[in-house]
Parts: sequence; structure tokens; C-alpha cells
Amino acid sequence: MKRLLVTGLAILSLAALLTSACSSGSDSKAVETLNIALTNKNTELEAQVKTAQADLDAMRAEINASKASYDSLQAESESAKTQLGSLTSEYASVKAERDSLRTELDSLQSKYNTASGELKQLEISYQSLLKGTQQSTLRNPTWQELKTFVSEDDTDTHQYVADQFDCSGFAIGLRDRAWRRGFRSAYIEIGFGQSSAGHALDAFQTQDKGLVYVDNTERDQIAYLENGKIYGLIVLDGVREEFIDCSASPDDFWKPVTRARYSGNIFGYGYYQNYSQRSGFHKDSQAAYNRDVDAYNTAVEIYNNNNGSGQYSYAEILNWGDRLKSWSANLDALWKDLGADLVQPMDAVSTIETYWN
Repeated sequence: MKRLLVTGLAILSLAALLTSACSSGSDSKAVETLNIALTNKNTELEAQVKTAQADLDAMRAEINASKASYDSLQAESESAKTQLGSLTSEYASVKAERDSLRTELDSLQSKYNTASGELKQLEISYQSLLKGTQQSTLRNPTWQELKTFVSEDDTDTHQYVADQFDCSGFAIGLRDRAWRRGFRSAYIEIGFGQSSAGHALDAFQTQDKGLVYVDNTERDQIAYLENGKIYGLIVLDGVREEFIDCSASPDDFWKPVTRARYSGNIFGYGYYQNYSQRSGFHKDSQAAYNRDVDAYNTAVEIYNNNNGSGQYSYAEILNWGDRLKSWSANLDALWKDLGADLVQPMDAVSTIETYWN
């Protein structure tokens, strides 16, 4: 604005000079000179006006930018107020939850103190029961006594009902009946691998054969267990110190059988492995027998179709028939030797918990 005022004064001064020159009757040259000066001043004035206009536009742009910045700050302020309200509400919620947890913690602490007192009383009762057990009149049976007891007991004939009378029911039933018989026993709980599955059975410390595991879930069985190994089962009648020798080839099982005697503990895990080999031999022998039966039937058919003048003689067929009869008898004997009921093994044992009465 100051620049515009100065320019205006300059124009007035030139106008005064022009008027003075015209009134004094100066010559035309002087007038021309003044006109040139006036034109120059006018050009200078226009330049100054443009500069002022540019300054004005810059000021307007600056004002608009300031307004936009103000609006942005105003929006941020509103957002901050909203966040503050949300945080205030969240803080109140967290505080209420903390107070609730503190109340619950106090309640749990009280329950823990009560449970600790009860645990101490249970520990006293347990020690008392343990002392009574050590003075128990129960005795360890011999293997023959145990075998007779398990064979006569009918707990294994009960119906299996999941979550009502399962393996635990069978194990507890046999334990209680052994107690009434005067035999000391243990209730066993085992776990399998990484799964949550488990199983229950009983154990007896026999006088002459050492520790014997009995599983009477739906049948009378001797159990074989070691940590990290599969849980094996053999029906009671299949546990024998002497048994049919299965060291020969299954294809020769029609020949007269011989018997072998197990040199180790028949209730140790090694015996179960020996039994598994013999039960597998039975399957192989049965397969070999079935192959010979098919061959025998083919021979009879060939002989009949050729009126006795074919590939096989009548004597050969009779001899083959006698061999099959011997083979069948040997298979029956081996099946009886194995207990006539092969039980599928369970998973690998991972935990064993023992509770003696």
C-alpha cells in the first residue's frame, strides 16, 4: 500500500509540472519531454501494481494454507477427544476387571488354604492306611493258586459298558475278589504314547514266579508291559513253559512236531516276544497248509479225469492225503498250544502307575 501511495504522489508531481509548463508557454519540446517522463512513470506504476497484485495473491494463498492447517488441527483435536473418551472407557473396564480378578484371587486363596488343610489330613490318613497295609494279613499266592483263582473267577464274563463298567471296573472287580480270597494284589493304570488313552489291569507278586500282570477285561489274560513297548496280551491257557517248537519251516509242519521249553521267565516281556513269533508261525503254517490242500484237490481232479493214468498215482494221492491229515492235526495242536484265542496288541506303554492293597 505504501508503494502505491508513493507512485500516486509521483503522478501528481508530473501533472503539476506539465500544467506549469503549458501555462508558462514553454515550447513543444519541453512538453514532449514531460510526456515521455509521464509515460515512463506510468510504466513504472503498472509494474509496481503487478508486483503488489502478486504480493496480494501470495498473502491470500498463505491465508488459505493457514486455514487448511487450522482445519486439520481442528480435526485432529476432535479425533484426540474421541480417542481420549475411548481410552477412558477402556480404562474403567480394565479397572473393573482387575477388581473382579482380585476378588476371585482372594476366593481362590481361601479355597487353597482350605484344600491344603484337607491335604494334610489326607496325608495323615494315607500314612495310617499304609501302615495298616504293611500289617495286612493278605498274602502273595503261588502261580498255580493265582491261575486257579483267575480261571474260577467270573469277573471277565461281565458285559463291557463304556464309562460305566469298562477296564477299570474289571480291574477293581478282580482286585476286590482277590482281597476276599486273601490274596494281595495291585491296581495298575497305564498310559499309551502321546494320546490320552489309558487302560487298567491288576498285578500279583507270586511266591514262585515273581510279578504277574493279569488283564481280565472280557477274558482271562496275562499282560506283558514295559515302558516304550507295545502292551501285549496272551490268554491264560496260552502261557506255557513247554510248547510246540516252531523253529522249522512252516512248509514242513506236516511232519511230527517236537516240543521246546522256555528257559527264561514266562511272565517277562521276552516270553511275549517268543509267543508272538509262534503265533505268526501258526498263520504261516496255515497258509502253507491251504496251498497244499489246493494242490491235493487239483491232483485228485487230474487223477479222476484221467482214470488213474495221469500225472499222479493213487498211492501218491493217498500219501498226500495222509500228510494233510497230519498237518491239520498239528495246526489244531498249535492253535490249542497258543490258547486258541490270539489277542491283538495295544499301543506302546508310556506310563505305569501301581497301587498295592
